[in-house]
Amino acid sequence: MKDGARTFTISEEFVTKAQPNRRLIVAKRYDAAVAGAVRVIVDGKDAGVWELPQREFFFGESTFAIPAELITSNATRLRFVHIDRSGSLPANSYYYWVMVDG
Repeated sequence: MKDGARTFTISEEFVTKAQPNRRLIVAKRYDAAVAGAVRVIVDGKDAGVWELPQREFFFGESTFAIPAELITSNATRLRFVHIDRSGSLPANSYYYWVMVDG
Protein backbone atom coordinates (compact mmCIF):
# COMPACT_ATOMS: atom_id res chain seq x y z
CA MET A 1 0.00 0.00 0.00
CA LYS A 2 1.25 3.44 -0.88
CA ASP A 3 -0.10 6.55 0.79
CA GLY A 4 1.08 10.10 1.22
CA ALA A 5 0.64 12.60 4.01
CA ARG A 6 0.77 16.36 4.25
CA THR A 7 1.56 18.26 7.41
CA PHE A 8 0.82 21.93 7.90
CA THR A 9 1.30 24.54 10.60
CA ILE A 10 -0.91 27.23 9.07
CA SER A 11 -3.58 25.87 6.72
CA GLU A 12 -4.43 23.81 3.66
CA GLU A 13 -7.26 24.35 1.20
CA PHE A 14 -8.90 23.10 -1.96
CA VAL A 15 -11.94 23.75 -4.14
CA THR A 16 -14.55 21.02 -4.43
CA LYS A 17 -17.74 20.52 -6.41
CA ALA A 18 -20.90 21.17 -4.43
CA GLN A 19 -24.61 21.83 -4.82
CA PRO A 20 -25.93 25.14 -3.47
CA ASN A 21 -28.07 24.87 -0.34
CA ARG A 22 -27.13 21.20 0.23
CA ARG A 23 -25.06 20.11 3.18
CA LEU A 24 -21.54 18.81 2.52
CA ILE A 25 -19.97 16.02 4.52
CA VAL A 26 -16.17 16.11 4.57
CA ALA A 27 -14.32 12.98 5.66
CA LYS A 28 -10.63 12.92 6.39
CA ARG A 29 -7.98 10.28 7.02
CA TYR A 30 -5.23 11.54 9.34
CA ASP A 31 -2.45 10.46 11.68
CA ALA A 32 -4.47 9.67 14.79
CA ALA A 33 -1.39 9.60 17.01
CA VAL A 34 -1.20 13.37 16.48
CA ALA A 35 -4.93 14.20 16.51
CA GLY A 36 -5.65 17.93 17.12
CA ALA A 37 -8.15 20.34 15.62
CA VAL A 38 -8.66 22.60 12.60
CA ARG A 39 -10.98 25.55 12.01
CA VAL A 40 -13.08 24.97 8.88
CA ILE A 41 -13.56 27.97 6.59
CA VAL A 42 -16.05 27.69 3.71
CA ASP A 43 -15.79 30.36 1.01
CA GLY A 44 -14.38 32.73 3.64
CA LYS A 45 -17.03 31.97 6.28
CA ASP A 46 -16.36 30.17 9.55
CA ALA A 47 -18.04 26.75 9.68
CA GLY A 48 -16.67 25.76 13.10
CA VAL A 49 -13.94 23.67 14.68
CA TRP A 50 -13.27 20.12 13.57
CA GLU A 51 -11.89 18.10 16.48
CA LEU A 52 -9.77 15.19 15.27
CA PRO A 53 -9.70 12.62 18.06
CA GLN A 54 -6.69 10.57 19.03
CA ARG A 55 -7.03 6.85 18.29
CA GLU A 56 -5.26 3.65 19.25
CA PHE A 57 -4.33 2.93 15.64
CA PHE A 58 -2.13 5.01 13.34
CA PHE A 59 -4.87 6.00 10.88
CA GLY A 60 -7.94 7.84 12.06
CA GLU A 61 -10.97 8.88 10.05
CA SER A 62 -13.35 11.64 11.02
CA THR A 63 -16.22 13.57 9.41
CA PHE A 64 -17.35 17.18 9.54
CA ALA A 65 -20.77 18.42 8.35
CA ILE A 66 -20.88 21.79 6.60
CA PRO A 67 -24.32 23.42 6.90
CA ALA A 68 -26.28 23.85 3.68
CA GLU A 69 -26.57 27.63 4.14
CA LEU A 70 -22.78 27.97 3.71
CA ILE A 71 -22.86 26.23 0.32
CA THR A 72 -23.70 28.96 -2.18
CA SER A 73 -22.19 27.77 -5.47
CA ASN A 74 -21.19 24.71 -7.48
CA ALA A 75 -17.53 25.28 -6.61
CA THR A 76 -16.82 25.63 -2.89
CA ARG A 77 -13.45 26.56 -1.37
CA LEU A 78 -12.67 24.64 1.82
CA ARG A 79 -9.86 25.86 4.07
CA PHE A 80 -8.62 24.01 7.15
CA VAL A 81 -6.71 26.21 9.59
CA HIS A 82 -4.44 24.52 12.13
CA ILE A 83 -5.39 25.36 15.72
CA ASP A 84 -2.10 25.67 17.55
CA ARG A 85 -2.66 24.45 21.06
CA SER A 86 0.10 24.52 23.63
CA GLY A 87 2.71 22.01 22.51
CA SER A 88 0.63 20.69 19.61
CA LEU A 89 2.26 19.15 16.57
CA PRO A 90 1.48 20.32 13.02
CA ALA A 91 -1.87 19.26 11.60
CA ASN A 92 -1.85 16.51 9.00
CA SER A 93 -4.00 14.88 6.36
CA TYR A 94 -3.70 11.78 4.21
CA TYR A 95 -6.89 11.90 2.20
CA TYR A 96 -10.21 13.79 1.95
CA TRP A 97 -13.61 12.65 0.70
CA VAL A 98 -16.39 15.17 0.09
CA MET A 99 -20.03 14.10 -0.27
CA VAL A 100 -23.21 16.06 -0.91
CA ASP A 101 -25.74 15.07 1.76
CA GLY A 102 -29.32 14.33 0.86
